[in-house]
Amino acid sequence: MAELLRRVNIIMIGILLVLLPGISLAAAEEAAGQAEAKPVLGVVLLLTDQMRAEHNAKPTDMFRAAVNAKTAQKTAFTVQTIPETELTSFLGKKDILPDSVGLMREMKLAQLLEFGKSKNVDFLLVVVGDAKVSHHMKTNINNWKDKDGKTHTNAYETDEVDYADVMLRAAYVDVKKGEYVQNYSIERRSGPPAVFGNSVRSVVNDGSTRVLSEFTQKFTL
Repeated sequence: MAELLRRVNIIMIGILLVLLPGISLAAAEEAAGQAEAKPVLGVVLLLTDQMRAEHNAKPTDMFRAAVNAKTAQKTAFTVQTIPETELTSFLGKKDILPDSVGLMREMKLAQLLEFGKSKNVDFLLVVVGDAKVSHHMKTNINNWKDKDGKTHTNAYETDEVDYADVMLRAAYVDVKKGEYVQNYSIERRSGPPAVFGNSVRSVVNDGSTRVLSEFTQKFTL
């Protein structure tokens, strides 16, 4: 019986000697993988209803392309897209409304850090787009004659679009350090509406083109 136990122990020791190098190598590879894990960059693109007025999908496409071009440069990061609804829901609990005042001015570092921590990201980029379309009422005079040659005047008013002020805010924070990396804001006024097509869409699209051009040139991650 003692001889049998001795042999079993010898066999077990032999098995361990064979397995230990593989176990050690696997542990080392796992540790190396953890050491090489890329930091996570969470990205939120949020456009207000004013930006998408008149069922205008173009600003969303323009802003998304500009943001994607920026984040594509961060090859050392894992980029995680966060749905805008998750941010608006979070801000709603802070009584911050999804409009130009709330998103452009009241969204502070503390809220951004709290949101970033809740999403388990190392860095957070929030890009917000908003627009204000200016109008004026135009009085139109229409003169016409009836069959008896008598002149009649008809006056009516139309709502005329003048231009759009498009605003962009890009808040980029280091969640672990608890600080802004960049807090960039820009506002640009569009040109007049296009002669043909939807006036609101045309001025918002033009204003978006102008702010995104500067964003692309000046904002860096």
